Amino acid sequence: MTGSPRSATGSLRLGLDRRDRHRVLVAVGVGLAGELAALGLLTTGAWLLLSASLRPPILLLSIAIGAVQLFSFLRGTARFVERLASHSLGLSLQAGLRAWLYRRLAQLVPCGLPGGDRGDLLTRLIRDTEEAQDLVVRAAVPVLAAAAAWAAAVVTAVALLPPAGGAILAAGILAAAGTVVAVILADRTAAELPAARGAVASWALGTLTAREELAALGAVEWALGQLAERESVLGARTRAAAAAAGLGRGACALAGGAGLAGVAWTGAAALRAARIGPIEFGVLVFLALGVAAMFQGLPDAVGRL
Repeated sequence: MTGSPRSATGSLRLGLDRRDRHRVLVAVGVGLAGELAALGLLTTGAWLLLSASLRPPILLLSIAIGAVQLFSFLRGTARFVERLASHSLGLSLQAGLRAWLYRRLAQLVPCGLPGGDRGDLLTRLIRDTEEAQDLVVRAAVPVLAAAAAWAAAVVTAVALLPPAGGAILAAGILAAAGTVVAVILADRTAAELPAARGAVASWALGTLTAREELAALGAVEWALGQLAERESVLGARTRAAAAAAGLGRGACALAGGAGLAGVAWTGAAALRAARIGPIEFGVLVFLALGVAAMFQGLPDAVGRL
């Protein structure tokens, strides 16, 4: 057992059967519906706001109002169902993995456990099994749903204005590249996190176990000082990993802003050339804004993968 994402990925493969794979597809499909509903709400709302001043037929306005209400309802409902389905699957995988691990450990106790102290072993065991749930809830489902929604946004923008679709496509590629670089840096900085967590847990467990001896020797303050030093090392390594993750969020924010600026620039040029109207221009800008917001969750999700 290790604290690495690779071990959790192996755990996920271990627990997935045919029924679970179907549940993953359902969760991804519902998550995609929620992302598309959010984009549809923005674009339909933009069309409604911009076209209302032109006094279109009341039937057309009624259809747009109904679409806004439908997308609003679908967005909240789909996100709730997606969270419910992904958490159910993640908890199921986590429970099965823990049962499997405890059965294996029961065969090794008391002499067959790998080297290392009990605190480090306990910390790694808990975090490894928790990562199986996170891979489903916070990684696989959000990444797949966001990728599919981004592809749909690119197709929609290309249908309205091909250069705008190219801007959204380039923004997605830039966000993916920045996320990958940030994840690589985060992996390097976080490689020592499991050992640091194990050191803190091991020293805390040892201090509690030997509390009477430490009190008799007057070494309680020394033990607490040693624990504080280990916590300081853990905090420094955690901050370094958080800084790398922040770099990914910054890259995604930059990519989203660049995509929005590209869509606005190409749309303004097309508007001046009378290739599109002001309503289509507003729809494209709101679509790019929705895609930029969708990029914000990518660094954390890809980092867990």
